Amino acid sequence: MFHGDFPVEYRLYTPGAEMDWHVDTVLYSPRPQYELVYTLSNDSDATTQWVTPDGKTHTQHMEPNSLLVLRAGGALHRVTPTTRGSRGILKALMRASVARTDAWYDCASTYSSAVGEAAKKKAARKSLRSAR
Repeated sequence: MFHGDFPVEYRLYTPGAEMDWHVDTVLYSPRPQYELVYTLSNDSDATTQWVTPDGKTHTQHMEPNSLLVLRAGGALHRVTPTTRGSRGILKALMRASVARTDAWYDCASTYSSAVGEAAKKKAARKSLRSAR
């Protein structure tokens, strides 16, 4: 297994945040690819739900210092809306292959443009500060 070539992400979910029902996108071929969600903190009322192959929905409140591992292209899952508290996670992926799917390029270009926009905003703020 290899670490994916996307950076580990920190995400903070506060009231109003949620992750709608989805299946993680397969970015590498051949499979498997695993999405790892490590819960750093969680005093929220949000829960993680997933559907098993037999159609049953399961619900779990993810405690701090817990790890959820999902196979990309596998289980339909979501995080219910947060109405109180917050939840901080680290998200990473592991892959068995270095061969990228077309979806990898779609995701990478989205990530790259977001990074580019952030860099442009940072440069603009720096320029404004130095002009004062």
